[in-house]
Amino acid sequence: MAYGKTCATLFHCKNMKKQALLFILLLFGMQLFAQDNAILKSILASGSEVNTFDADLYKRFEKNATPQEHYGKLFFVSPYHFAAVFNTGKYMIVNKKRIKVNIGLFYGNFKLKKGPLHSLANIFLYAFQGRCEDLASENNYSIQVSTDSNYHVVTFTKNKHTIGLTYKQVIFKFDLNDLRVKEIILYDTNNSVDTYRISNVLYNVEVDNSVFETN
Repeated sequence: MAYGKTCATLFHCKNMKKQALLFILLLFGMQLFAQDNAILKSILASGSEVNTFDADLYKRFEKNATPQEHYGKLFFVSPYHFAAVFNTGKYMIVNKKRIKVNIGLFYGNFKLKKGPLHSLANIFLYAFQGRCEDLASENNYSIQVSTDSNYHVVTFTKNKHTIGLTYKQVIFKFDLNDLRVKEIILYDTNNSVDTYRISNVLYNVEVDNSVFETN
């Protein structure tokens, strides 16, 4: 009888310890979620204060060969206009509902409808505005937030494999001080990697609208 009571007591203790561990893990997960949510809301608030900017832009393309590097300028007017123009003749210009592009696999002047170009345009527009949760919900991405010595790193990962060219993972790096995007990394389903680095940014300055011409 004493042996049976001892076994029951041990089982009860182990069960209690397991429940306590699960409860601690749950609390820890809730705390991390709250911290991540606070970071995303702060990023969104900072991005909402950006009406325009003028910046230097560096692009690095990697796929099974020597990396290609491009240097240029980046212009943005909230909420629907941006122009990335490189010294190699490459460009990507978004003017609300149109995109004029000569970069990677894309070349031409198109209406922005659902598809890879629409997704590409929104990746940049949402990055500039800090709209991380909008990007995730519209593209079926999960979000992971981490912080290193220089950046809040927001990683978007496709929840479900899709057929055709798309971005299976996107990374935004937001500066710890001003909470604005300084790097965008795109991993597509063709196993290429595009890295865009933004520097020397002048916020809320006058931007010549002619840079957004898509005709």
